Amino acid sequence: SVLSIGGNDLLQNMQLVANQDQRTAVDVLESLGGVADGFVERYDTILSLLNGPALVMTIYNPSFERDPSMAHLQRSCELVVGMFNDIIQQLVRKHEKDLLELREIFTDERDYANPIEPSHVGGGKLADAILRWAKSL
Repeated sequence: SVLSIGGNDLLQNMQLVANQDQRTAVDVLESLGGVADGFVERYDTILSLLNGPALVMTIYNPSFERDPSMAHLQRSCELVVGMFNDIIQQLVRKHEKDLLELREIFTDERDYANPIEPSHVGGGKLADAILRWAKSL
């Protein structure tokens, strides 16, 4: 099995990072913590349903630098992606599955078709990594 989930969870909650209202860091982190709690529960359940070998992917960083209206969100989003990838890594270890770190694959602007989707270049790199994993079984 190959599993890539979680990125849309972050997209659905992007307003927590993008909100321009004056809120404290504690407020933002508490809100993210609530999102993370639900994420852990759903992700753990899904991983518990996988039988046999599985390759589980982390969430990749966006490429907001390419869009001037979103560039200011890049660093904040990278931090949030890191927080959720930490959860993914812990759960993957718990369930003894293999991990593919997508932030190590999507490393160049050419890897993205737009700020949040892989291009054919990035998709090719991803397909190669999955194929290497499958051949190693």
